[in-house]
Amino acid sequence: MKKLITLLFVFSAFTSNAQRTMFTSQNNYVAPPSPPVLVTTAVTAITGTTATSGGTITADGGATVTSRGLVWGTSPGASTFSSTSGAGIGTFSTNLTGLNISTTYYVRAFATNSVATVYGAEVSFTTITPPPPAAGDSYGGGKIFYIFQPGDPGYVAGQYHGLIAATSDTQGYRVFGCRGWPAGTSTALGTGAANTTTLLGCSDTFFAAKLARAVRDGGYTDWYLPSKDELNKLYLNRNLVGNFIDDKYWSSSEWSPWNDAYAWYQSFSNGSQNGDDKNAQKGIRAIRTF
Repeated sequence: MKKLITLLFVFSAFTSNAQRTMFTSQNNYVAPPSPPVLVTTAVTAITGTTATSGGTITADGGATVTSRGLVWGTSPGASTFSSTSGAGIGTFSTNLTGLNISTTYYVRAFATNSVATVYGAEVSFTTITPPPPAAGDSYGGGKIFYIFQPGDPGYVAGQYHGLIAATSDTQGYRVFGCRGWPAGTSTALGTGAANTTTLLGCSDTFFAAKLARAVRDGGYTDWYLPSKDELNKLYLNRNLVGNFIDDKYWSSSEWSPWNDAYAWYQSFSNGSQNGDDKNAQKGIRAIRTF
């Protein structure tokens, strides 16, 4: 009987120690890391070619988030494009650029830790269609003063093209130049650029067409001296552009094929068009086509 009691005591002590050991082990248990937890934020600031989105990482899963950002494309689940935005938990924002107008995109936030890369719920948005350019708009390095109409050279149905004027004159009053050198220029709408290129073959140093082509407003290199008919369009819409002198401006059109000493100009005080000696000095306003 005495031996039985002793055995029971020893067993009880062993059991109690085992339970204490198990309890202590459970208290020190550390769960293995898991993937991050995140959501994709709504898309804002949508334009025709840009938008803004991001994500919020609410938990790192016990392992540092080493990369986070966005993936997007034009079909559900796409990751055609991607952008990273730092590391760690919290909220981040990313600009989406180079988008196409009137296009639906699908966006997901992502986060990466040592366990996995996971994605937030996908959100979609559609870029806007910007309004077409209009006369008077600042555009292409200057201001639009004429939109091509059906029948005009350069008109394309369903598209918007026209003429842009620089917003200031070029180097005050200058000669037409190239006197006695027949270039064979035209007076028609749509010919100013070709006229200017032709006139650059003249050996004179400073003259209207050369100075117009040298304009670099907006970073563009295709400025030119308007033809007679283009200059008239500019006169009729001069208030949309502004900063004109109340005086005469050169066109890029010579007076006639048989008179190589004269060229067309237009008065911006009364709208009249006439010819004058190429060595006369008048204003210069460069234009370009868009």
